[in-house]
Amino acid sequence: MKWQSPSRQILLICFLIPSASLLSLSIQPAHAASNLVCIGLTGSNVCPTSPLAFTHPSFGQGLEIAVNVENSSSFNAFDIAIKADPTVLNGTNILNVGDTFRASGGIVSIASECINGHPIQGNCSSQDGPGVVHVAAASNIVVTGGHLFNVTYHIGTGSTPIAYQTGCTNTSNDGNCVTIVSAGTVIPETLQAATFNNAPDFTINSNPSSINIAINTTGTATIVIAAVNGFTGTISLTASPSPGLTANVSPHNVTGSGSSTLTVSAGNAGSYNVTVTGTSGSLSHSTVVSVVVTGPPPDFTITVTPSSQSLRRGSSTMFTIAVKGSNGFNSTVNLGARISPLVNHSPTESLPSTVGPYSTSTMTVSSQRNTTVGSYTITVTAMSGSLSHSAVVTVTVTK
Repeated sequence: MKWQSPSRQILLICFLIPSASLLSLSIQPAHAASNLVCIGLTGSNVCPTSPLAFTHPSFGQGLEIAVNVENSSSFNAFDIAIKADPTVLNGTNILNVGDTFRASGGIVSIASECINGHPIQGNCSSQDGPGVVHVAAASNIVVTGGHLFNVTYHIGTGSTPIAYQTGCTNTSNDGNCVTIVSAGTVIPETLQAATFNNAPDFTINSNPSSINIAINTTGTATIVIAAVNGFTGTISLTASPSPGLTANVSPHNVTGSGSSTLTVSAGNAGSYNVTVTGTSGSLSHSTVVSVVVTGPPPDFTITVTPSSQSLRRGSSTMFTIAVKGSNGFNSTVNLGARISPLVNHSPTESLPSTVGPYSTSTMTVSSQRNTTVGSYTITVTAMSGSLSHSAVVTVTVTK
């Protein structure tokens, strides 16, 4: 990997079948398109669409990963060093070296297997040491991708990248200790690493993630805390609302898994956000809740004045009807009236059937010479869509 260990390079050359000249001490990078060397799932010979994030709930158990190549130029040898924090992932074994060659009927020769700077087969290089798993192998056939080898790890507690050792030159991704070779020529490759997290932690989410309320009313959401990897700490919760919004969380402290209630309100319509942050020691996670505050819905009022009138038989009188919209109401209003009690020769009313949202109109009430003397109520109803309002006036008919 330049390769940094001449003894390994010579050893790997000897394994290249049938020609010992397939690799040389002066390996030069080829001008082929870069493709992908990745950390993948065991049982797969392709790369994931995005870097894997491994998690594991139990301290002391094992993790197995695969190292794969996908859509590469043809190659017949590789030399790859994987690195992780050995206190979190401690390499224990190397498995299935060169599966992709064997699957195509090839013979695999292993030049070196090294874990944590200790040789399992062959020799280790100067880049090997704690946390490094290093494999070099070659075959008598060429392939363009597939599964190269597996690594098993003993799991501790914490988090670590599962990446590639650095400090190598003239490799497939210069500076990284990954070399894919075809007939002595280094094939450029793109590298995809992975991560592992077994550290106690927590997640924070809101249910729901958005709240809709009216002005000067309150809305709530449940802030859900979930412990990860045996987390048992106490989480302090704070709410940071945008200007104009009032927000509070209760209770303020949650231990392990649990929940808290977020309460919000605002005196003005608009769109707001509130960030709820949970903090425990060096751990801090947040969730953002959107809040939409709306004003009162469009509406209107109706008034009829005066509230009562008297008229003699055979005469008429008038009432003023005022319709006034509010909160942006701007629709036509339908008017109707009902007289009670309804008897023979009752008074009659006349008023417009429709009016505008901000209008004044007149209702005329008439009596006949034979109208029964007495008091009558007139209910004036105004309707617009689902909105309906009424006003009641009194008419007294005299002789």
